[in-house]
Amino acid sequence: MNVQSATKYKPYENLDEANLCQEETNEGEEENSEETKSKFWILTALAAGVFFGLSNIFVGKASHFGIYSREVVSVGALAFSAGYAIMQALYGLVCRNRSIRVEDRSPGIYEVATGKINWIYCLCIMIDGVLTFFTGVLIILSFKLALYGNINQGLIAALFSLTSVYLAVYSWKFYGQDLNSFHFLGMLLMVTCALLISFSKKATQGAVVEVYGEIIPEISPVWGVLVGIITTLLFFCRTILIKEYHRRFKVDPMKLTMHSYIFQGIIMVFVVFSQELASGSVMRDNILGGGFGFLGNALANHATTKGYVGPAAALTNIQVVLQVLVNAFALRQVPNAMQIVACVCGICGSLSITIGLSVWKKLFK
Repeated sequence: MNVQSATKYKPYENLDEANLCQEETNEGEEENSEETKSKFWILTALAAGVFFGLSNIFVGKASHFGIYSREVVSVGALAFSAGYAIMQALYGLVCRNRSIRVEDRSPGIYEVATGKINWIYCLCIMIDGVLTFFTGVLIILSFKLALYGNINQGLIAALFSLTSVYLAVYSWKFYGQDLNSFHFLGMLLMVTCALLISFSKKATQGAVVEVYGEIIPEISPVWGVLVGIITTLLFFCRTILIKEYHRRFKVDPMKLTMHSYIFQGIIMVFVVFSQELASGSVMRDNILGGGFGFLGNALANHATTKGYVGPAAALTNIQVVLQVLVNAFALRQVPNAMQIVACVCGICGSLSITIGLSVWKKLFK
């Protein structure tokens, strides 16, 4: 049974028309159908999932060495985002009348028409930079708790699929997209995933786990699950921030991500060498984790702004399979039966929310 929205969804030819109609009708009615005609966002969403998986693998290893790993991860993100800016400048130098300045018409740090500082854009960069930093800290903490709970860190990544649940509800509330039985089934499966991981094993009194040659007291996996769920709320906030800013001001999501990571990296680079090197973490792994994370975020932002939010977020779940397999072989964190069921529930729940109805209609016309 569908839960119909108060206002029927109506596509628009472009954002200008949609914004004009939005002033005359319900504020949540508009969704830009022009951008979803291209299917390229599907490829970028899948690529984002691969890069997220690679980032999670390296960051998961770094999590053992402390929360300050995030600062070195920021250096990797800074390097990759600065590299992207340099590539844009070189492209402008070679292909744009030998001008280093890239001639795009999307909003940026400076207003396109007046050349003045765009303070709204700068504020968005700062907010996204802060959200990105705290998201990274919570990711590392959740992976660290999973490691000490002796469970596969990829199972925590499966919990990140909860973001698609929040996005489905958000799209129903503000974009007029319907909630159907498959959405509710997906939500039920996601809750089941979290519960199964939480109770998949218990830490016995005096039990220990070996982590990179060190003996650590084993803890309950519930702690990793709780922090992972909190992390999904920040994922949701970042996704909505970028999508809404793109919808209202037509900002380039890749440009916004690049500037956000540069802002974050410049601030954190000053404390990296004094705090992170003292913790004994592997600089190479952290930098790679940050770099792959930047690429994943940039591609995910492109997919969620150019395509459908829920499906784009769900396609990135390929990161779960990648991380579970790598950790199972590299760290010998082979999931037990309950954890495997939890992982399947997480993936199936996300797929049910995003493509369940369309698949059902094709199979049972």
